[in-house]
Parts: sequence; C-alpha cells; structure tokens
Amino acid sequence: MNHPHSDIVAFAYRRTANPPDGGRSGKSSCAETSPMAQRTALTAVLATLALAACSVPEAPVEPAPAPAPASGERCIGIAAIGSTKVVDDSTIDFTMRDGRVLRNTLPNACPSLGFEEAFTYSTSLSQLCSTDIITVVLQGGGPRLGASCSLGTFVPHTPTKAE
Repeated sequence: MNHPHSDIVAFAYRRTANPPDGGRSGKSSCAETSPMAQRTALTAVLATLALAACSVPEAPVEPAPAPAPASGERCIGIAAIGSTKVVDDSTIDFTMRDGRVLRNTLPNACPSLGFEEAFTYSTSLSQLCSTDIITVVLQGGGPRLGASCSLGTFVPHTPTKAE
C-alpha cells in the first residue's frame, strides 16, 4: 500500500519460545542478546532511518501565492490630507492638498465603514501610516464608535468619471 507522506518505520522484537525462566521475567530475547548483536540491530535501524531521510519526498502542494502588496507609500503627512472619501468597507481615497489621490485598501473589510462613510484615527505622529488603526464612527442616534481596522498602503489612484 503506497500512501503519500507515509514514511512509517516499524520496530518489532520477538519473545523467545521457551525462555530459561519460563517467561516469568517478561524480558524479550532482545534483552538477552550480545552487545555485538545489539550494535548490529542499532546500525540496521539507523541505516533505515538515514535512507528514509534521504528519500526524495513528493513535491509539496503549494497554496496559491498571496497577492503581492500594492507598491505605494507606507505613510502620508496628516497636514497634506485635503479630504477623504470612503468607497466601501475596504477602500478609502485620500485626496491630498497637491491634488494627488492615494487609495488605501484595508487588509480586511471594516464592518459598517462603507455604510457610515465616517471614521476617526489617533496618532502621536504627524503622519498616518499603514500600521495605524482607524475606527468607524456610527452616526445614527448620536456619534458612537464602531469597528477598529488596520490601514493598508497608500497607492496612487486615478479616479474614473463614475467615481
């Protein structure tokens, strides 16, 4: 029977049919062998393990490669941000004061971000970075805080006429 990834080594010993003590000690014949025989058996076991280690394994099935992160800026200056537009639960467009649009695609969808279209952030630096966290502002019945989510990188984006 040949199964992938079934490199199993079995060890067995035999008990003597008529041990000198009538089997009362529970010792196998292996315990009564000479040191030379034990070394030979050990050498055989080690040789088997060495051969198993040297065998060519089947090619592993590799998962599909993760999409390469979009190249872009890791941080943007807060003072350079002119406005923001939430596109959906995973995307925010930052329009910079110089007219550039930088799209930030969050690594994971941020619940209610697309519906509320409002978020806040807090940073001790003068920059907003891909390592920072935004928090959705829930607006119904007075502002409350919702989900907190990580930002992605800031990638240059050219809006279409529909946007």
